[in-house]
Amino acid sequence: MFWQTLLINIITTVIVSALVSFSILGKKWIKIQLGRYGLNRRIFKAGISNIYVSRDDFAKYRNYPKIAPKLLDYLKLAKNNINVSAYWMAHGTEIEGITKGIIDLVKPPYKLDITICIIDPQTCCIDALSKHMNMPKSELIDRITTSLNKLKTEKDKLSQDEKKKLHIKIHDSLPLASVIMLDYGYEYGRMQIEFKPYQIARQYSFAFELKGADSDLYKLLADSYKKQIEDASDFY
Repeated sequence: MFWQTLLINIITTVIVSALVSFSILGKKWIKIQLGRYGLNRRIFKAGISNIYVSRDDFAKYRNYPKIAPKLLDYLKLAKNNINVSAYWMAHGTEIEGITKGIIDLVKPPYKLDITICIIDPQTCCIDALSKHMNMPKSELIDRITTSLNKLKTEKDKLSQDEKKKLHIKIHDSLPLASVIMLDYGYEYGRMQIEFKPYQIARQYSFAFELKGADSDLYKLLADSYKKQIEDASDFY
């Protein structure tokens, strides 16, 4: 009888301990899940639809509504217009394909309205940007002017109607990020905003994609960069 009572007490103690442990762990698990749900809800409300922790992520995760690993692939997702605010469009051999691709987007079957806004190579911000990018000032200016001149050269080949659909501009405001906006002013508009950390290789820049006509953050950023582009001067 003694051993039966002892065994029952031991089993009861084990069960109670297990229940207490599960209760504590369950509360922690619920708290974690609620925290994740709260974060997910805030991200969704902000309109953040994707995150790229480096440029390698573009090829892995930039895939809606279809895979768009390269810049031109992403631009082709637009249905009506493209607005870009950037340091430069590309450099080296890449610039040829980028400029030709942009030119093709104003022609049939795309017929998109495109505005490319690049930092003015003569702006007072160049010195600060050169330091931030960890790039010689002369190289930075060369990349900017090459982008502008390539775009101008290709635009000269367009018909008069097609030229009206491509705008090349320069701005002198402090460049905090590079931005690509697709279909600004439409409910299905989206934007990619890319940040380049101080003196870190461009490959390790990170980006967010936002969309959603009812997202206050998306609307704030889209309107802000649209105004920057509108305030910029015509290069050609």
